[in-house]
Amino acid sequence: MKNKATDAKMTAATVHEFLQKIYPAQDYVYLREVRSQRGFSNNISFADALVIPLWPSRGHYLHGIEIKVSRSDWLHELKSASKSSAIIKHCATWTLATPDGIVEDGELPPGWGHIIVGGAKNKHISKPRHRDGAEEVPPLIMSLIANMAKSKSKAIRDEVNEKLKTERQEYYNENSFATGRDDGTKRTVESISLKRNSNEGEP
Repeated sequence: MKNKATDAKMTAATVHEFLQKIYPAQDYVYLREVRSQRGFSNNISFADALVIPLWPSRGHYLHGIEIKVSRSDWLHELKSASKSSAIIKHCATWTLATPDGIVEDGELPPGWGHIIVGGAKNKHISKPRHRDGAEEVPPLIMSLIANMAKSKSKAIRDEVNEKLKTERQEYYNENSFATGRDDGTKRTVESISLKRNSNEGEP
């Protein structure tokens, strides 16, 4: 079904935020902008996101995601769809994630999934086909990936908590000085007030 494009501009970062709600950290490893290999090569391609289930019951498969936020960007992708083949071949599934109104009927390549993000609820327009012969991430490698993702999440949490702690302290310092709530600050405020009053009484 052809839909009118949404008026609000959505960025790739916004789409990532929606996707990370679909794939929460307690159940999935969510990796952004993954290259098909290290180093320099003419055959390198990127996945905007790679998702790996953490639970063995779901299979430790790589699920690739392509993000497009404009109609023109999507049409350009269609003209050079093979450019992603170097990383798609490692993925069990490949899904396109877009705002509403980007993709028209019949444009989705065979086997691709499609998620429309935004609004009150994300919509799975088309589920991706699981690639025959796709291999799971080996258990040891999966354990390493999960540990690194956990360490990164902890580092981010610690950084955020430290910033919040600093902001709270700055807010307290500013407000305690203004109101005289802190004992030391209160004495300073009283001392300044007494000196000012004393000076005002002088001829």
